Amino acid sequence: MSTGFKIEEQDGLYFVTFQIVKWIDIFTRKFIIKSRSFCFNTSTIIILYILLISCNNAKDYSKNVSELDMINSKEIAFDELVTDVECYQLNESGGNSYWKIIAYNDFFYLYAFDGISIFKKSGEHVRTITNHIRGNPFRPTDILINEKERQLWILEQFENINTYSLDGQFIEQKKLPFRALKIVSTGTDHFLFFEGVVDKTTSSFLRIVSDIDFSTNAAFVQKYNINNSIPISTFSYSRDETFIYLPYNDTIYICDNTNLNVTPKWRLDFSGDFLTHRDLPEGGYSDARYAEIIKENKTYRSLRGVHYVNKFIFMRLEGKDNSFRAIDITNNNTYRFNALIDNIKTVPQGNTTNSLLVVMTTQDFVQHYSNPNNCTKYESVEKVLNQLNEYDSGLIVLNIILKEDLP
Repeated sequence: MSTGFKIEEQDGLYFVTFQIVKWIDIFTRKFIIKSRSFCFNTSTIIILYILLISCNNAKDYSKNVSELDMINSKEIAFDELVTDVECYQLNESGGNSYWKIIAYNDFFYLYAFDGISIFKKSGEHVRTITNHIRGNPFRPTDILINEKERQLWILEQFENINTYSLDGQFIEQKKLPFRALKIVSTGTDHFLFFEGVVDKTTSSFLRIVSDIDFSTNAAFVQKYNINNSIPISTFSYSRDETFIYLPYNDTIYICDNTNLNVTPKWRLDFSGDFLTHRDLPEGGYSDARYAEIIKENKTYRSLRGVHYVNKFIFMRLEGKDNSFRAIDITNNNTYRFNALIDNIKTVPQGNTTNSLLVVMTTQDFVQHYSNPNNCTKYESVEKVLNQLNEYDSGLIVLNIILKEDLP
């Protein structure tokens, strides 16, 4: 059915609504032509009124989507944004590759696909959670700190919330009434889940749920059934808003933490060079074809390390040139830089209110700074470097504290 509107797939949340607008328009014209003597009953009037209000709201939301030029972003040097760097050495003997880090109170919580490691900021290894229930494989997909309960939560096996004390002592397992990949708190009473495509029963990517029984309050963003992988970064948040980046999408959504409504906010314009779900065949690429795309390196394949800090959203592009971007959410200006501090190109794995967090192995850290082109001016980094050699095991966490305003 033609709607008379230009519909973008990433705004699938509103597709049905626009269809309703057309349906109402057709219904109204038919009614005027054929039913001049017909009298509305009360329920009919109420239903039409609600639908019309919904449609008007949807059109207002669509007007608020800003197009951001990501190709011609202003070039800056990242070191100009940095106030200071805190460097932490963590004592770990294993060789895990960590995808997410949370700094909370005196602890670091590091998430890998096969376990969650807890460290004190002093460097002491507290505990690694790998299998808390005998006989069951451990498959964590995300972690968060539930500040209301002062607990560590692990989303596991796509349908369990395993709760722990802040130092990693197991408390209980809660069963979800749905399946999901990622979780974030939107305040004291609700959570936002990203389902991916592990839940085949729903047509939406996102759901707001109550923290009492995980019952669904609302669902958002039309699902496309192509991506079964676990995304690296999906949610980042401030006190008032949650910022959402979905895989193979060129749109960043916002969840208002007060009214719990999800709307598209920024469309990232890469002049056709960004690989979205609209470009992929049904079911996604084969491994062989995706390997060819990586080798060709003609497109940006994804955004990684999407984090909100000091009114800016930071991200790194994967593919083509692996450069970084920053979005100033106060004026929609975009910035580009090619590395973090001291020419480090590692994807940030976390953030605090005013900093980006980067995790490196000790060997990678020492090797990076052994290059004379990668010198440092940060006292904390220099201090740790002076007591290390490239054969040491362990991890390095860089807490990169940022200025409040970009130049």
